[in-house]
Amino acid sequence: MKKTEPNDSKNLKISPLVLLNLIPEAFFILDSEHTVLFKNEAAKFYLTENNRLEIELKIGWSRSVSVLESNGEPLPMDIWVGTVIWEETSAFLVLMHDVRHYQELNDTLKHNEERYRMISEVISDYACSVRYEPDGSVVWEWETRPYKDIVGYTLEEMIAMGGSLSIIPPEDWGVTQRRSEMNKKGLSDVSEYRIILPDGNIRWLRDYSKPVLKNGKIVRIYGATQDITERKQAEQARDQLLRRLDTLHQLEQKILSTYSAEQISAFTLEKIRQFSTHFAANMVVFDNHNNEKINMAIYEDHLVKLVETKERIENTPLNTKLLKEKLLILNEMNQTERDYYLGKHLNDRQVDFFMIVPFIAHSELIGFISLLFINTGQPNKEQLDILVEISNVVALGIHNVMLYQHVQKLATTDVLTGLNNRRLLREKLEEEIETAKRTNNPLSILLFDVDDFKQVNDLYGHQVGDRLLMELSSTVKKFLRKNDLAVRYGGEEFLILLPGLSITEAQQRAEQIRKAVQLIRIPNKGHLIKPITITIGIATFPYHGQIYRELLQSADLALYQGKNQGKNCVVIANVSFEDAIRNHYESINKDQNE
Repeated sequence: MKKTEPNDSKNLKISPLVLLNLIPEAFFILDSEHTVLFKNEAAKFYLTENNRLEIELKIGWSRSVSVLESNGEPLPMDIWVGTVIWEETSAFLVLMHDVRHYQELNDTLKHNEERYRMISEVISDYACSVRYEPDGSVVWEWETRPYKDIVGYTLEEMIAMGGSLSIIPPEDWGVTQRRSEMNKKGLSDVSEYRIILPDGNIRWLRDYSKPVLKNGKIVRIYGATQDITERKQAEQARDQLLRRLDTLHQLEQKILSTYSAEQISAFTLEKIRQFSTHFAANMVVFDNHNNEKINMAIYEDHLVKLVETKERIENTPLNTKLLKEKLLILNEMNQTERDYYLGKHLNDRQVDFFMIVPFIAHSELIGFISLLFINTGQPNKEQLDILVEISNVVALGIHNVMLYQHVQKLATTDVLTGLNNRRLLREKLEEEIETAKRTNNPLSILLFDVDDFKQVNDLYGHQVGDRLLMELSSTVKKFLRKNDLAVRYGGEEFLILLPGLSITEAQQRAEQIRKAVQLIRIPNKGHLIKPITITIGIATFPYHGQIYRELLQSADLALYQGKNQGKNCVVIANVSFEDAIRNHYESINKDQNE
């Protein structure tokens, strides 16, 4: 078996406990010899007796790989392989997903194709010979079966109704007109068209006509007609199944290529409207980790619009039903249900009925689509089936996105305070600097720490110090806008990124935070510890630095200056970055000489 070595340059440090709790699919941690170092409960069914996973490892996705269960039965699996750090060594992370559902759809397609070929070989003919008299009259010389058996009407009834066009839908008139033109030229013709039977049903016919000309005029036509309704229905079923498979394939490809819930939502709404007659729709995703219901996107007026509004998840009776049913069709909703399931953009629309299609992954409701219908009948079984199939694919994608975002948040969040950690800071600050350059807007940062924090730990203990930092972080969050970023920069040191704020605005914000922090009261053994203070340094792009490193160092110098001025103050880096660096080192040299 070909060996693949882990790539150290792409390794990601992970926690086994996080993987065990967050990844519900079968997964393995393997060493370079493919020996299992770690596995979850679902993974045990795919191991050999010597505790090995006998598959070829290829970094990335591998589709429909045959994997043997422990009982020897081969199963088709989608497999993703990446590299990780496991107990200080490089290893493989292997995720496996059962794809038998999609193979069942392919099997259904093959069955319909076989049916189509069989129907095409079965011919039920109506044949006749028609003679054209010199006076223009028409005589049926012979026919193999009564004409009424094939079209539903006698010849006399057809003539009384105005001829054959009276039972042919106008969309197919061009077919019969072409046949007439071909016959006049002495050319045979084969055409397929529909007729409307007396009971209103549609029948598909295939006509073959062979004209006989004399002196340039038609004197006889030999004709044969086949009822091809079953063949057409089989073709339509095949085409519908192909569209369904194509839709599911496109959805799967889109889902696997993005970690964006917005992109998945927009693409899903685009695809669903191909199979449903709704006039509006609302797509909702649940972030169960944060108990947030996110209205992602709506479809209305033939357009998909991203909205992204958030609210708290409610344990509604309809949510309980959605976990048990594949979908719900409702004739009415009360106003509370309209607000929850349709969102503020669609909750006042007049409708005949609603349909709610849930997204369920691992027995957990992770979202839904609400469809609104008016002046249309209820969807047929095929439409309902495709909606359920789409929801299954989308549910898997949303689950993966939410899982990815949760893991990313864990990797960039400070455990104690809940603020972002330094891992995210450089990326965000450099991104905001580029935005500020492009839009010609200011960008400010506040760098601050707790004055005399070591004394707090020495006097009251580290547990009180931790509670103080947690309360400080909660206070800071109250002053953040949507696009602001708060970071725990060090032990008791914090940084706030303020896009769009000028020096004056940043100074005002800093003073508000400084005053609010002075009001923090931390209880300890029945008493309150003494009030704490902070010192804040401010640096603003482009005045105090043009790049990431310059802005941080300018803010740090301003903080250092504030400490020298007596602490509990706000200091602006009011000189250029180059001058600040020079003055800082001159001050240090002066202190050392003295």
